[in-house]
Amino acid sequence: MPVAILIAGVLIAGSILYTRGGTLKPGTQVGTTPAPLTTKDTVAWAKKIGLNTKEFSACLEAGTYADRVKRDVDAGSAVQVSGTPSFFINDVPLVGALPIEEFRKVIASAPKKTIAILPDDHVLGDMSAQVTIIEYSDFQCPYCAKFFNDTYPILKKEFIDTGKARLVYRHFPLSFHPMAEPWARASEC
Repeated sequence: MPVAILIAGVLIAGSILYTRGGTLKPGTQVGTTPAPLTTKDTVAWAKKIGLNTKEFSACLEAGTYADRVKRDVDAGSAVQVSGTPSFFINDVPLVGALPIEEFRKVIASAPKKTIAILPDDHVLGDMSAQVTIIEYSDFQCPYCAKFFNDTYPILKKEFIDTGKARLVYRHFPLSFHPMAEPWARASEC
């Protein structure tokens, strides 16, 4: 799947979670979660960004990517992910919405090794980069949103855009976030 499509899905889900009408709701703070939206709301957002809503709705209703999301969850569970966001930088774990300084430290000291990724993993960056960052994330997680808003732009600019690192995105919807798994599937659709 092209990375641009996944990024569009990530932006849809992030926007659905934290915004209404394209702007942050007044008074919303990081660490708060609006009431879950319905599939109908998700389809409305898909229409707003120009997706074919008939195909998108059919994909959602069929549960087309449920196995894909489960595979990511199983992979995360196998490496003992229990919360989000969780990262593995050349297999060195880093957990939480940490500032860029923490990523810089781990990237600088991470063992140089080739990290195997799956053919259909969502990868952003140079495939031959010496550093692989695997992120496990949940679309309803306020800490994941904090990482995405605060740290990710700097990480992308300093490491991904320069070819020093590649980022692999994997789903890890937490069971107590009722819309996380549906939004994970929606981002794939």
